[in-house]
Amino acid sequence: MPLNPVSLPLNVMHFARILRLVGLPIGPGKVITALEALQIVDISQREDVFWALHAVLVKRYAHTKMFRLAFDRFWQAPIELSCDDSKDVSAKLDATEPEEAQFPGRLNDSFSGSSSHSEYAFKIEEDAAIDWSAAEQLSRKDFETMSTLEWNEAKRLIANMRLPIPQIPTRRFRMRKGAARIDMRATLSTMVRNGGFIDL
Repeated sequence: MPLNPVSLPLNVMHFARILRLVGLPIGPGKVITALEALQIVDISQREDVFWALHAVLVKRYAHTKMFRLAFDRFWQAPIELSCDDSKDVSAKLDATEPEEAQFPGRLNDSFSGSSSHSEYAFKIEEDAAIDWSAAEQLSRKDFETMSTLEWNEAKRLIANMRLPIPQIPTRRFRMRKGAARIDMRATLSTMVRNGGFIDL
């Protein structure tokens, strides 16, 4: 469905908010740039709008699939706003709830605006084994199919993850004239600068 020029800023803000909720780093500056990009394309053409927004809002290839899914749903049901519409903009943003489709979990969460995810059972108890069970469940899921709650929990687990790399103490030397040990790094660097000769 082509975008209405009157409601274009509202739709771009809504789309940026959706992308931010599903994990794309979208700031206010990118929203402004996206609006500027849409000024030079035909907003009635789906492909033109898609690639204009993609060029501004997507910086990593890994985000392309999520962007495409969000855009498909966004294009099907844009927010309509007339010139004399007196309703609050935030009410318009919160009122959008397209029909359910086969989309990743957190994309559905973002469009519906739901913050409670009762369907996902984390079963948080005092027993630490329950936390391990939740982590085990997340380790088997695809990032794109996670709900917002699962996505945030996965990010927390990754941030707390410690790689099994042993800590090996190393010794660093300080430069000092007249020392018994030769500084090979400085010696080779000087040799390169002097064309292969070492001053003795």
